[in-house]
Amino acid sequence: MSKESILNDIRNGLKESVGFFAHGKDKFILESWVVDSFLKNMSIPFAKTDLVRGDDPPDVIFFDAQFEVKEIPDKGRKRHTEYKEALARANNATDPAELLEEYSPKDISIEEVYDRVYFKAAELAEKKYPIEFRKNLDLLFYINWRDIGRIVEKPFPDVTPLKALGYRSVSFLEGYRSCVFCADTKAPSFLHVQPRIIYRTIP
Repeated sequence: MSKESILNDIRNGLKESVGFFAHGKDKFILESWVVDSFLKNMSIPFAKTDLVRGDDPPDVIFFDAQFEVKEIPDKGRKRHTEYKEALARANNATDPAELLEEYSPKDISIEEVYDRVYFKAAELAEKKYPIEFRKNLDLLFYINWRDIGRIVEKPFPDVTPLKALGYRSVSFLEGYRSCVFCADTKAPSFLHVQPRIIYRTIP
């Protein structure tokens, strides 16, 4: 493959990302992508048509699951701007090597993820979702942080305070990793798993 062909592939991929995160884009596209990735990591069989637009809340309905999707990004991160800048660099490049960037993955702890999830879930409980909504919502967080390598699972946090907020379930997605922190007895059966990270099996 020639250098120009490689550059065109990179540019086309970045154009898709710019469009995906564009302001004013139908947010159901991103929300359903998060649920899609979460289910794939969990090895749950489904068809695209099984993901149905909800009434916000919930954002995405998957049979008896009612997913409310929230993103937890790096502080100050603006993905649309990032991709636009990356596309500009790609358009100006004459060699794919010009686009190489240093990648320094970092380990984070599951406690760090839990703390951010709990803070956001508690904030939503206080400001947005009364208890009658929470008891029927499956809250799903999209963890979108830069350069995550490994998530260290031990010690696993005590999720009792999160469970006490009254959501039907609380989970997160990070790349090829999914985790259900807590799920009450009325939550969909596929969410009744041990609170641990589940990794997608790549064929």
